[in-house]
Amino acid sequence: ITPVPPTSTPVPPTATPDPYAGWTSYSNSAYGFNFKVPPGSSNATPIEGLVRFTLPIVPNTLLVEKYVEAKVVEGASACNSGTNAPTSETVTINGISFFKEIAQEGAAGSLYDWVSYSAFAPGTTNCVTMMFVLHSHNAGVFATSPPPFDKNAESAVFGQIMSAFTWSAGFTNFGQ
Repeated sequence: ITPVPPTSTPVPPTATPDPYAGWTSYSNSAYGFNFKVPPGSSNATPIEGLVRFTLPIVPNTLLVEKYVEAKVVEGASACNSGTNAPTSETVTINGISFFKEIAQEGAAGSLYDWVSYSAFAPGTTNCVTMMFVLHSHNAGVFATSPPPFDKNAESAVFGQIMSAFTWSAGFTNFGQ
């Protein structure tokens, strides 16, 4: 009797879900960088060297708005947000070294919690800064305050956006 070899049923590979499905891509061809923003984001008309996307928030809380600004400073001698942030460190995301700054500022009943990531475009003195802002109201300015917002939950998207930041492949002039 000849043994019959066992048969196997091939198992199809499991598809990895795209964490950015439904997100909008932004590409800056003049300075050679790309990133993505989540569904529900809207962008304002870009000004030279700056683009701003308003990001979705949980409504009816002290959080008024959340946004990201991508700004380019040509010929920069230092690459940072241009403010005096009390907290800073160097971080690496997607193999890119960023100068990360964190601060909170207040103005007329409003609070601005922000974090920025700045890096020189490869081979240039063009500084690209990604600034993320949570703009909220101080509860003390209301007779009956809206509920607080979840700062960690509202900020989580900042890391996701930065994880999608890349330099454009093969881009060589970076705006110069």
